Amino acid sequence: MLAKELVQLKKLCNRGDTIVKAKALYLAAETKTGPGTGYDLGTNRIGMLPICAFLASESLNNDDVSEKAAQAASCLSKKDFEATMNTLKSALASEFRLRRTGSRKVVTFEDLIEAYSLSENALINALEVEELLKPDVEFQKLVPKAPADPHARCTIFYWTAAAANLVGPECAQELVKAHRLVGKTFRSVVQHLDDEYEHISQKIERQESTSKRLRTRSISTSPNKTQHSLPLPLLLRSHLKTPRVSNSTFSSPPGSSLERKNSLKRSADSEGPDVESDEMPSPSKRPRRSAIASGSQLDNSPASEASGSNTPMAVETLEYRQSPRSNPKSSPLKNLYTSNLDDEGSPRIMPISSSPALHPDRDEGENDIFAMDDVENVSQQHRARHRNRRPLFLDRRPWHVFDPRFEKHLGSWIIGVPG
Repeated sequence: MLAKELVQLKKLCNRGDTIVKAKALYLAAETKTGPGTGYDLGTNRIGMLPICAFLASESLNNDDVSEKAAQAASCLSKKDFEATMNTLKSALASEFRLRRTGSRKVVTFEDLIEAYSLSENALINALEVEELLKPDVEFQKLVPKAPADPHARCTIFYWTAAAANLVGPECAQELVKAHRLVGKTFRSVVQHLDDEYEHISQKIERQESTSKRLRTRSISTSPNKTQHSLPLPLLLRSHLKTPRVSNSTFSSPPGSSLERKNSLKRSADSEGPDVESDEMPSPSKRPRRSAIASGSQLDNSPASEASGSNTPMAVETLEYRQSPRSNPKSSPLKNLYTSNLDDEGSPRIMPISSSPALHPDRDEGENDIFAMDDVENVSQQHRARHRNRRPLFLDRRPWHVFDPRFEKHLGSWIIGVPG
């Protein structure tokens, strides 16, 4: 045995008897697992020394070397480690009386439930039966190392699953083969459970049948089948009832917004007389309501007729919206610039009614007919204000002419307001 192998063995083992036993196993394994012996390990020979240390600790039953530590020191995967260990046990069984044991992995109910794809109810039943069997003396005689013994948990799992009609008799054979159980012990435990805990088996069966019936009822009355949606034509008709608002330049705001603007304009015009201020009024300081009024002066749309024709201001200023043919001396453009002076001399622009202008090339009867047609089509089509066609400085006036301070200092040099 080389010195480096002895150093590795001393790092794994803490007890002297384990080191002596591991050295003897390693020397015998080198002879028994050589080429042509039938137990050739191949590339897995690198893990032979840690496996021999684990087998020595297992034979002495001193728990000096654990399986996890031996696997980490062997540099082999879990699958290769178990295969190499079984090969060494087979090669050294005749000389050192080593018995091949099953997997040392602890069997859990969770692993068994996952392997057979059962529900959570099966896990709950197995845990309850295991808790019920703890004070059972006869069960402890059959399985002395319960519940860690694979015989105990595999038997409880099979018995509870068979009581719920989730597995068949072939499951018992699979469990015995997969976990290397003793068939006689397995059958004895199952028989003991059938004789002493028959009422538990019947209770598990009733619970499973009830839960299965509830699952079937919930599937038959799923929400997807009970929902009733409206037919497609009804949905389309309800959608078409909503008026569509066009984003083009020929669309105008709804009548409610026009009425709101007219009410704001009337409230602004109906206020008391303007308060005289010492500051010189300028175009930048003029009230913005003049621009709103000028916008309504150019509006010839039927919508504005419907909203503005009923206002008192429209009645008062109707005389300013005559057609050019009926009154050639007073055109709409001239009336647009007509203003009156307050007592203090400050100008006020008189807003013009929003009623549409009459067509000059039509007779009076034709104008009435077309006006009625326009009123009927108000709710069907809205015409936009052509703000891009407004005359330049429509809402501006030569402000310096109307300054009362000019009148005070210049006196007779003031020229009257242009008509």
